[in-house]
This record gives sequence, C-alpha cells and structure tokens, in this order.
Amino acid sequence: MHFRNYEQQNLDNPVLKTKLRHPLIEFRGVTKRYGGLLAVDGVSFSLNNGEVVGLVGFNGAGKTTLIKVAAGVLRPTSGTVLVDGYDVVREKAEAS
Repeated sequence: MHFRNYEQQNLDNPVLKTKLRHPLIEFRGVTKRYGGLLAVDGVSFSLNNGEVVGLVGFNGAGKTTLIKVAAGVLRPTSGTVLVDGYDVVREKAEAS
C-alpha cells in the first residue's frame, strides 16, 4: 500500500510523469569486442522502474562486461545504453 501511494504521487508530478514514460535502463543493440573476441553481441532489452531482474549466464558469457558498459566504465563497440533516458557515453554526467 505504501508503494501504491508513492507511485500515485509520482504520477501526479508532471516532471516525474514525463520521466516514467521511458524505461529506466535500456540496452539497444549493445556489442562489445576486445580485439577479435566478441564479449557481448547485440544485446537489446529494457528495465522499467521497480523491476527486479537477474542477469545469468556461463562464465565468460559477458555479464560483467554488459554491466560495465551500462555503468559507463567501458564504451560499447556499437549500440547504446540509456539510463533514465540519457546515453551513458554521450551524456555520462546526466546518466549517473
């Protein structure tokens, strides 16, 4: 019930309402290469505010690399990561 009231307050706020129209985190065709090694290959998905997800895979599958790209620690070879609508490469300060 507490969360429901909080969400309703956010939806009544025009600034926050605009922010909630897009995913909180969005991966668009993210690829990362290390020389000839393809670590992440065209990953696309989005996470909305309040969602809880798991990132699973075998050792060496690219999980840590994907998180580092999302955090702006690594630049993707291609593709885009948006955090709250901001590109983590071009708008790093706003995305953090």
